[in-house]
Amino acid sequence: MEGKVTKLCEIIQQALEVTIPLTEQPKRKWISKHTLKLETEKRKMRLKAKESEQATIEYTKLCNEVRSSARKDKQKWLQKQCEDIEQYAGEYKTRF
Repeated sequence: MEGKVTKLCEIIQQALEVTIPLTEQPKRKWISKHTLKLETEKRKMRLKAKESEQATIEYTKLCNEVRSSARKDKQKWLQKQCEDIEQYAGEYKTRF
C-alpha cells in the first residue's frame, strides 16, 4: 500500500511540474523581469559570499544593481501612472 501511495505522489508531482510552471511572480506590479533576474543571481551569490572575499564583493555589487534597477522600475511605473492620470483628466474620465 505504501509503495502505491508514493508512486501516486510522484505521478501527481510530475503532472504539476508539467502543467503549472514555477515562475517567480513579483510582489509589486512595477518590478521588471530584468530586476527579478538580477535578484535571482543575487540570491545565488549570497550563498557563495561566505566562501571568499571575491564572492562577497560580487554579492555587494549585485545588491547595488538590484536596488538601482528596482528604483528605476518604480520610477518608470509611477511616471506611467501619472501620465495615465493626466490623460484621463484631460478627457474628463474620472474612472479608469
